[in-house]
Amino acid sequence: MQALSVQSIAERYPECKNNFFIYKWRYRMSILNERFFKMSNAAFCYGLTPIQFSVYSYLVCRAGQSEKCWPSMKNIAACCGCSATSAREAIKVLEERGFIRKVETYCELLGMTRQTNNTYFILGLPPISKQEAKTVFHERPKAELEGERSRA
Repeated sequence: MQALSVQSIAERYPECKNNFFIYKWRYRMSILNERFFKMSNAAFCYGLTPIQFSVYSYLVCRAGQSEKCWPSMKNIAACCGCSATSAREAIKVLEERGFIRKVETYCELLGMTRQTNNTYFILGLPPISKQEAKTVFHERPKAELEGERSRA
């Protein structure tokens, strides 16, 4: 199988001389070569708002295996599709609930101390009650699942 490239796409589809098409295809191809990250299914059981979940997912993604990251608030907000204020509030809630730990970082430059990007440490998921854990599909009681199957 031939590897796809912008040139091979242009050769395969000569009728499509629209450069936007080729640019769009190139963008899609670059996404296919990206890395992935893992996150526990249990993260869905904590009742996080969409913004909180998005911010948590972004921090987990940025941390990778090191379990710490230091993205700027501007980047967090831009990548999560929210305002910087919403991202700050989400981080505050995540820290209060024990998902992350935020450490303010400072540097000294020309005799002046200034704050740089915060460092975020990804902690293990906080303990959860059995009742909350039942909201995960594969952990629901068998009677519930059988009832759904009989209705179908």
